[in-house]
Amino acid sequence: KIKSFDKVTFSITGHFSRNFSKPQYKVKIRNKEGLYGRKQLKLRSDGIDPTTLRSKLVADIHNRLGTPSVSANFITLYINDEYMGLYILTDAYKLSWVEEEYGEKDTTSLYQMSHCKLTLSHTCEVENENEDHPDSSEIKSFIKKLDEAESVEDVEDILDVDQFLTEMAIDYLTGGWDHIQASHNYYMFKPKGGKWLYLSYDSDLDLAGHEMYPLYRFEDYTNDIHILDVLIVRNSTRFDNIVQDIMHKVFNPATLFPRIDELKELIREYVIRDYVEDENGFYPGRINHSCWDLFSYQKWEANCDFTTIDNPQWHYTFGIKYWILARYRFLCTYYNMECDPVYMDENYEYSVDKSVEYPRELMRSPFAIEYEKNYLYRKPDAEYIDDYNNYNGDYNRYGTMYGTEFSVTTTDIFDYPHSNPIFFEIPTTSLESFGYRHHHYYDDEEVTSYIDFISNTTDFDIFDDGKEKEEEEDVYEEPSPSKSLYFMGKITITKTVSLPTSVVSTFTEITSSNEPMDNPTMTEFETETVAVN
Repeated sequence: KIKSFDKVTFSITGHFSRNFSKPQYKVKIRNKEGLYGRKQLKLRSDGIDPTTLRSKLVADIHNRLGTPSVSANFITLYINDEYMGLYILTDAYKLSWVEEEYGEKDTTSLYQMSHCKLTLSHTCEVENENEDHPDSSEIKSFIKKLDEAESVEDVEDILDVDQFLTEMAIDYLTGGWDHIQASHNYYMFKPKGGKWLYLSYDSDLDLAGHEMYPLYRFEDYTNDIHILDVLIVRNSTRFDNIVQDIMHKVFNPATLFPRIDELKELIREYVIRDYVEDENGFYPGRINHSCWDLFSYQKWEANCDFTTIDNPQWHYTFGIKYWILARYRFLCTYYNMECDPVYMDENYEYSVDKSVEYPRELMRSPFAIEYEKNYLYRKPDAEYIDDYNNYNGDYNRYGTMYGTEFSVTTTDIFDYPHSNPIFFEIPTTSLESFGYRHHHYYDDEEVTSYIDFISNTTDFDIFDDGKEKEEEEDVYEEPSPSKSLYFMGKITITKTVSLPTSVVSTFTEITSSNEPMDNPTMTEFETETVAVN
């Protein structure tokens, strides 16, 4: 069905995106009906995303969860009968969006947030989308209450906490730092009679369209944002449950891999056409000939799957499927979840296009390096203990040991089944503080890990045969006195004796979902007017 509009503003949009040869556009329809209830739309080229899939996939994840968000679909764009290429059509958080989604006409409570981390202690720019109501006292009063909050109870009556945590969980899962973590690309909206909602947009860098390595915890990922400290860092139980629920419903390879394949085949012919030169030697829609055109069809093909490719703006961009697989595996073990054995299998096979693969070493955090050194993927139903040095402070999922506060005079035993040996590195300060070591041995099919007394001056490492080995000179950097030994994982105490402190973790087990998503479609978007004032 063809829809025509006489009064339309059609113009280039974006800030960073103006650096690309294929620009992005915004459409403002100046009549009462709009297009399917929307009066303002964006035509995204997503030039920073080699796949053109990231914005669509993140919108689909929101849709699958029933979380308010912009919608997205693929279109082909023609301007004055000239083919401009493949674009992503999205709506925008404007008054017409609120009216369509919430039935509220001319809301005065929709604010675009810029340079703002939901705190007034730093710069926080807000803009009311209702031009007839520029007052910002309402949103600033709300942010002031967030600044004053010290517990979830302090904000439960003004902020939709579950919706907010769901958005934070989606960002955490997808590596979506380009929203509140970067102080932009989000709105705050308060429905009439309701609580404040967080609405993110611009997801072309999500699903690790940048160099963020997929093995990270929330405390490694987040910036210093007070409301996140209150709602997540101090007690992450509610957030952790939401993360696992999202993994169950949508963020898992069994759900997303088929969706990626489906979308990839949907747009393939249009991507191919996007890299066919016209008679003047230019690709479709590339009107900024002096600007960037970073990728190729081969890189599109590879990056949709498991190949990490170079990205001049962000060093490299992870293959979408690789990112999802790596995040899924890590979080399944981190939360001790029962996950899909197909994708937890260390022998799971996938291909990488070596001809376009990023050729240099990837950047990893100290935590990721330590984790990969000590960890092999295990059966999802196995209990385990991973030891590593955590230098970021106390978090509730870890059991900590401080000998300066406790007297330990006997052994404590922890049992767990495991078929692979684990290498334990013991900080010297742990030995000096309470004079105990942690090691393990095999007893038939059961591995027992225990702590017993040693002298304060012994430095050693324990290997899989349970024998001590003298530490080689200059192998490890001696930890500073502030560091402590942490246990990660699920621990079963089989003998109750004196222990430096409680070592307990609880986890919620869930299963993955294989439900299909809605079938996608292609749409042609035509305009005969470049700009109408």
